[in-house]
Amino acid sequence: MSEREGLKVAKRIWVDPHKQLRNRKPITGSVETAGTKKALYTGTFIALTIVVSNDSPGAVWFEIYDGDAKVIGRGTLAANEVRPLTNLWLPFNRSVEVNSNATTTIFTFGGFTP
Repeated sequence: MSEREGLKVAKRIWVDPHKQLRNRKPITGSVETAGTKKALYTGTFIALTIVVSNDSPGAVWFEIYDGDAKVIGRGTLAANEVRPLTNLWLPFNRSVEVNSNATTTIFTFGGFTP
């Protein structure tokens, strides 16, 4: 191998496939009927950030699902609270589904399709 070829190899940067964010896409939505699950995305998805916000004057509970399986359980948001959950590597294998007891709860997912 010549010196020039060696320099080309040295400049190569290896990136793990799960960190390649070229397919990054946000998912935003809210529950249309309180207490009823709603799919925000169908298909495999890796969530990097989940932001949950409550615009209602009272506390609300929320749930985030991977298809039928609960992923992160339940949470409670105070009135007008915004809670970011960041640096997550949560795989949703079939769909991203959400639920809350108020239609004013907004879910935002930032991630990518592997």
